[in-house]
Amino acid sequence: MFTINYLRKNLRLDLTDEGFSLIELATVVTILGILSSVSITNINKWVKLAKADEAVSMLNNSLIECLQYSRNGTDPTTVSPPNGVISNDSLLSAQYKIKDGKNKCSDFFIEPINSDEKTLFEMGYQINASGNVTKIGTPADKESSLSRCKRWAGSNCGASEEQKAAWAAAAALAKEKKDCNDAFYTWLNDTPPNGGIGSYKRWNTEAKSCTLNTFAFEGTILSSQQAVDAAQAAKLGAICNNKVLEQKNNKINGITSLDECPGQTFYFCQGIDKQTEDAMNVCKADHQEDFCKSEITKAKQNGHTGKFAAPGGPGVCSQNYWFCGEYEYTKQADFDESTCAGSEDETEGDETKYSSGAKTYCLDQMDQEGIVNEIKSFCDNVKSSPGAYSTWWGCNKYQQCLDDNPKR
Repeated sequence: MFTINYLRKNLRLDLTDEGFSLIELATVVTILGILSSVSITNINKWVKLAKADEAVSMLNNSLIECLQYSRNGTDPTTVSPPNGVISNDSLLSAQYKIKDGKNKCSDFFIEPINSDEKTLFEMGYQINASGNVTKIGTPADKESSLSRCKRWAGSNCGASEEQKAAWAAAAALAKEKKDCNDAFYTWLNDTPPNGGIGSYKRWNTEAKSCTLNTFAFEGTILSSQQAVDAAQAAKLGAICNNKVLEQKNNKINGITSLDECPGQTFYFCQGIDKQTEDAMNVCKADHQEDFCKSEITKAKQNGHTGKFAAPGGPGVCSQNYWFCGEYEYTKQADFDESTCAGSEDETEGDETKYSSGAKTYCLDQMDQEGIVNEIKSFCDNVKSSPGAYSTWWGCNKYQQCLDDNPKR
């Protein structure tokens, strides 16, 4: 530190009552001028570097926010750091601004406000679709900016155009990989009702492309299409077996195909699959009446209308039946009085005979015959018993009249 005593000693100046000479003052002013010019330059440099540090702090905070977005599954190309963390207003005190077109988390950069800046430098970061971060910086003209640039970006300080192009290509590849695998896992896990079945493409690490054919059954990855087919057959087999068991419990008879068992034909006798028609017929002979009952029930459930020829045999198999909706008749005369009469032809040899048609009874005719009250009373009493209701043809005709004359 220069002092008056120092100057007096080194310049051999003696202090007198007359004060400093003009030469002494000129010398002091010159020395102080030199010192001040050096100090101001250094002070300006450190102030600038402090501003760079301030900008780096805000940049790091914005990077943390962007990484949080990425971890939450947000595409970094679609979001920007929050304004509360970094913005042109907050960067103003550091003499920085957000670079035009570089404001997304995937590619975020700040630059000095002054385009002629020699100490402050451009810096930023890139986040690819995999969440990997690359920090990048470009040092300013003055060498003093290099240490801060490397503190921020390390070896990526002063990156060449070739490096930047390689980073951009890597980012594009990472996004392609993410999109490919996102689509694959959506198919695998979210395909209704229980996950993907079959094959789908996912990311091929060796080929660096979305070309790896992957097999799965209901959300579980398998080794091949054969494994998928085996898993599907096992599941369908379980469903089919449950349906076959249901037929057994219901003692179903006859040749049957089941939707749950595609491509299979069953030869049921008392609900047991006899495997062949011959074996079924042998069983049928032992359970002839049960078999006949099953055929009658099946015909009625399938909506058969008109005559149903029983196969002959004991019990219910010894007579024919006529069906009309929910009604079942054992005599054609009763069927001819129903609403279904005239809906079928009967053929005997080469001669075709037509049924006599429905005998239409309306309430007016019944009134004339004086029987409508008796019919109404009887039929209302037996309505709760559908079997009894259908056994007397008068109730059927009475109901037909009601259907034909709803206002009555």
